[in-house]
Amino acid sequence: RMSLTPGQSLQRQFISGDDSGDGLLQLDELVEYLEGLPGIETVMHKGAPLGTQDLRSLVEALDELSGSRTGQVNLFSFMEAFMVEHAPGQDFEVAEQFMGEHVASFLYRHRHAVCCGCNQADPELSGRIRATAFAEVLRGIDVSLARNRRTFSDLQIESLADSLGEEDGSFNYFELLQALTVHDCERQTSSAT
Repeated sequence: RMSLTPGQSLQRQFISGDDSGDGLLQLDELVEYLEGLPGIETVMHKGAPLGTQDLRSLVEALDELSGSRTGQVNLFSFMEAFMVEHAPGQDFEVAEQFMGEHVASFLYRHRHAVCCGCNQADPELSGRIRATAFAEVLRGIDVSLARNRRTFSDLQIESLADSLGEEDGSFNYFELLQALTVHDCERQTSSAT
């Protein structure tokens, strides 16, 4: 039997708390879910057992992680809040893997919009844009897709864009878009024989 990674376990917990099945936890759903956790009655806050109002304050703070109050928490914010951080010097492989998969999935699903935004920011179609322009492209896509809650915070978008920038502050977005292409290796192998 395969064991679950902490990220997979949190994802299953999120799904089990999503009573409405809409892919978002309403604040009341999250409070109710947290109240039902085994051992929650032993958690202390300011010298007293954690009460409903304390949990409500916690989930309201979680609601604000994306920069706006929506009354809902998405999977990413849930995992961001409840993923255990390791002590300095320990491996962050699981958290990094989850974040990498989340970003790659977002970029892949919205690759056409990313391409259009990058082309708009690159009128000469040189294939290079500044990291700050890429951040604006991502922010625009994220805001336009958000019904009630954005996928990424501004800090996450800025960090991603900055990590792509080279010494001059720009990067080759053609290479990024090329990396988002899916190749059917099995089909290619069978047609080559």
